[in-house]
Amino acid sequence: MRLNVGSTESYDGGKTWRGYAGGGGVHSDHHALWINPDDPDHHVMGNDGGLDITYDRGRSWYNNENIVGAQFYAISVDDQWPFYHVYGGLQDNQTWGGPNRTRNTFGPTNADWVRMAGGDGFFNVTDKFDANVVYAESQNGGIQRYNARTGQTKGIKPLA
Repeated sequence: MRLNVGSTESYDGGKTWRGYAGGGGVHSDHHALWINPDDPDHHVMGNDGGLDITYDRGRSWYNNENIVGAQFYAISVDDQWPFYHVYGGLQDNQTWGGPNRTRNTFGPTNADWVRMAGGDGFFNVTDKFDANVVYAESQNGGIQRYNARTGQTKGIKPLA
């Protein structure tokens, strides 16, 4: 088994390879794999999209959506009061922002978080003069400006 963006498996000692976990809604960028020693058809895979499970050696997959997990490239915070906001660029899953606390008895929920920019989320920073404006970076040098008042995201480029 070779884990990668396009994972492969071999049943003849590595002479030939075929795709593994490429279909069925499994997210790419595979990082971890556990094969049940008591049932070789039962696999659990960790990837950029979370956790996927198969009971038929990869012919079909179940995405476990009960695990809250993400890989942030970069985290930043703003100076909002009384609750500051946290911003993070997620591996393969955009740039997100949300409050560190809320007045809700249960604290922040998924509904409090907002997707601000697309692509691979990298570095992000709030505007020094307006905490409602966030600048977010993505792959290939893409930069987007998100306005929390309007919900608008706009790609921006420096003048040449």
